[in-house]
Amino acid sequence: MKILLVGSNFSYAIERYFVRYLTEMGATIEHFAAQDMVLEFCSKNIVNKILFHSKIYTGYAGVNKKLLETAEAFNPDIVWVFKGMEIFPKTIQQLNIKGIKTVNFNGDHPFIFSGRGSGNKNVTESFPLYDAHFTYMDSLKKAIENNYHIQSFLLPFGYELSDSLYETCNFKETKPYACFIGNPDEIRVSFIRELISAKIPIDLYGHGWNKYIEMNELCTINEPVYGEAFWKTVRQYRIQLNIFRKHNEGSHNMRSFEIPAVGGLQLAPDTEEHRSFFEDQKEIFLYRDIPDCIELIKSIVVMDDTAIDTIRVNARERSIKSGYSYQKRAGQAFTYFQSIL
Repeated sequence: MKILLVGSNFSYAIERYFVRYLTEMGATIEHFAAQDMVLEFCSKNIVNKILFHSKIYTGYAGVNKKLLETAEAFNPDIVWVFKGMEIFPKTIQQLNIKGIKTVNFNGDHPFIFSGRGSGNKNVTESFPLYDAHFTYMDSLKKAIENNYHIQSFLLPFGYELSDSLYETCNFKETKPYACFIGNPDEIRVSFIRELISAKIPIDLYGHGWNKYIEMNELCTINEPVYGEAFWKTVRQYRIQLNIFRKHNEGSHNMRSFEIPAVGGLQLAPDTEEHRSFFEDQKEIFLYRDIPDCIELIKSIVVMDDTAIDTIRVNARERSIKSGYSYQKRAGQAFTYFQSIL
């Protein structure tokens, strides 16, 4: 099986996990880093940045030309596009004409764009042209099948954490209160403001929080954390709060699996999907709304340490036994590709 994977090659991109594990499963992978090419163009100078954001010149034409050349040389069975903001609909059509199966996986949402980097007309117009769609959201899978009559496969998010790194992070919490790791948006800012108004202490990690929230005795604002620092930050707090973006409502997100994988105690939105992945009060805590979240935080911070440790262990064990790692997700993707071919 030959797969031309079109997506980011940044250090934090989940595409890298699929490249690694699909290769281990016997697939031949060519990783075409379309997003990296566009970022490189924008980063060269201020003129390029202005041209891109004004849409005078995006660099997309060059990316698509190179993608078609790569497909011609590599001759893949499948072109797997992650999101696809850089890929023209006519490029998908040309790949289809060549008899190459095209598959899309949008880790945000194909119809709800919550920010400048979450989607554009290429995503929207290319959507009905793919042979199949992978999606993390069960309701979206059903909508794709019912409304577009396109094959759709459920591919939830996962986690990538080695046993050795877990052991490095498996220490007693040092901050017995709440933390939120993620960038601000309108929903999250409003949520955090209500917590602070209710006198709930919380530490924030992400880009740009100081534009919306004033640091005080209840709230500290910190730079984003990545790699080992991310996992250690998750583990050192009593509570890791999960707040959805608009496109995740009713479903789950990346934090849904990352927090329990390292033994974090997660407080997350109460959704049917979360309840299918973890047991409430034993492996996760689920809140219905902001007042409910506030009350849960108050009760969790005073819980017995032994009970907290038990929940941490349960969450970690459930993650492993139920196969929530990206290695297992790659196995699911491999099986889906076989059925598509």
